[in-house]
Amino acid sequence: MKSKILLIYPPLGLSGVFVRHPPTSLIHAASYVNGAGYNVDIFDARIHPNNWKYILQQYDIKDYLLCGISVMSGPPVKHAAEISSLIKSIAPDSHVVLGGPAASFTPESLLHFDPNADFVISGYGAKPLLELANCLSVNTVPENIPGIYYRTTLSTVTGTPPDWSAHELLSHDAIPYHLIPDYSPYGQLDNKQRIFSIYSSIGCPYHCAFCSSPALYNRISGRKWLPIPAGEVVDHIEYLIQKYQAEYIYFIDDDSFVDLKHVDKIIDLINQRNIRIRLGFRGARINEIKKMSHDFLDKLAAAGTDILHIGAETGSDRLLKLIRKDCTVNDIIQCNIKLSKHKQIFSFYNFILGIPTESISDLNATSKLMLRLVDDNPQCIISTPNVFRPLPGTELYKIARETYNYSTPNSLDELAKLEVETNFNLPWISRTHQNYMRMMLLSSYFVDNKIEKMNTGSTALISILKTLNTIYKPLARLRLKYGLHQFLLEDMFYRLAQKILTKPSL
Repeated sequence: MKSKILLIYPPLGLSGVFVRHPPTSLIHAASYVNGAGYNVDIFDARIHPNNWKYILQQYDIKDYLLCGISVMSGPPVKHAAEISSLIKSIAPDSHVVLGGPAASFTPESLLHFDPNADFVISGYGAKPLLELANCLSVNTVPENIPGIYYRTTLSTVTGTPPDWSAHELLSHDAIPYHLIPDYSPYGQLDNKQRIFSIYSSIGCPYHCAFCSSPALYNRISGRKWLPIPAGEVVDHIEYLIQKYQAEYIYFIDDDSFVDLKHVDKIIDLINQRNIRIRLGFRGARINEIKKMSHDFLDKLAAAGTDILHIGAETGSDRLLKLIRKDCTVNDIIQCNIKLSKHKQIFSFYNFILGIPTESISDLNATSKLMLRLVDDNPQCIISTPNVFRPLPGTELYKIARETYNYSTPNSLDELAKLEVETNFNLPWISRTHQNYMRMMLLSSYFVDNKIEKMNTGSTALISILKTLNTIYKPLARLRLKYGLHQFLLEDMFYRLAQKILTKPSL
C-alpha cells in the first residue's frame, strides 16, 4: 500500500519574484496526514525558478499515493496545469489533487478546466486531505466527504461542499515544519532574515465588498473571527526560534487588530519572556488604527514590529463607502500622520484599482492620496496596487454581473490571466482607464523609494533596481501628481522585465 504524499507549490507570477515566504499553506495542509503516519514530501517550485520541471521529474511520482498542488488565481493556475500534465506524463495512474484559494471558489471549474486533475479540495484542507488519502489507500471513492470534488465522467463533476461549521485551528506542535528541510531560500526583498508566517487569529468579522473572506466566513457557524490564545501564539514563536532559528515572524491573519487587547497580551508575553524577534502584521484596517494610541504603537515597535500592512484601497470617499471600509480619506491621512511618529514601523498601504463604478476622477484622487501618504510619512510604502478581481460570493461580484454583464472565466487561459498586476481587461474599464491604471502601477514601484528603504541586499538585480529608482522616481511623482498616463514608454521596459523575471523554466 502506498503511503507517500507529494505536495507541490507552483511558480508564481511577478508577485513571487521579490517576496518568497515558506509555503505555509502546504505545511498546514500536511498536518493531519503527517500525524496519521503518511510520508509527506513538499516540493516548492519557486525556489527553482529556472529548472523546476527537471527537478520535479527526479521524484519517483509512481511511488506516491497522491500529488497535491496548491492553486491560486492568475499564472499559478497555468503552472499548476503544467505540473499536473507533467505528473500524468510520468505516471498516468497517479492521483492529482488541486487545493488552495482558487479551489475554494470554483472547485468544479478547476476540474473542468484541467483534464489531468482528479480531485479538488475546497475550503480548509488538512482534514479533507487525510480523508481523501485514506480512501485512495484502499481504492475507494471519496463519496460524501466534505470539501472533496471529483470527476465521475470526463464531463461530470460531483462533490460535497466544505464543512464550514467551524474554523480550522491547528496547534503549533502539530504543524510539520520539518517537511521543509532548508528554510534559507525564503525571505523578501533580498533580505536574509529567516522568516516564518503564522496566525494570531483566524477569520474576519468585517464585510468588505471586494474581499473573499466574508464570502467564505459567512458560512461559518458562530464567530467569524477567533483570536488564538496569546500564550499559544507566543509559544509558537518561541518554538520557531528554538527549533528553526526564526528571525522574523509575519502574522498572516486576515485581520490582526480586531481586538487590540489581544495583540497587547501577545506583546506583553513577548516582553515578559525576553524574546528577541522582528514582527510584521499583514492585516490592519484604518478604523482599527484610529483606536491605537501612541503608547500602543510604541509598544509594538519596542517588541520588534517594523511592518504594518494597511488597507487604504482608494482615495475616493464614495468608493470607500461602496466597499465597506468604515473610514474616510481624511481618516487614512490622519492615521498615516499618527504612524509617522513611529519611525521604526514601515506603513505599507494596499490599494485596489478597477473597482466597478470607478471613474478617472476616482483614480486621480487615489494618485493624489498615494503622494500625500508618502509626503506625510517617511516610512510610508505604497504596495503595488491590486487590480480588482470579481470573486464569486462577494458584493462587488454581484455588481459586476448585474451592472456590467461580467462573466466568470470559462477556460484555464482566462483564469490564468487574472494576475493582479497585469489584468486590466474588465468590461467597465475603458482604454483610457487602463492606461491610467498602468501608470499608477508603474509609478508605485518607485514613488516612495521603497527599494532603498526596505532592502539591505547587494545582488546585481537589487543594484539595477536602485539605479532605476534614482532615475525614475521624479517622473513617477510627476505622473501621479498630474495624472500623466499618456506616452507610457516605460511600460515597454516593464513588460520586458516581467518576461525576464518570470521566464518559463527549462
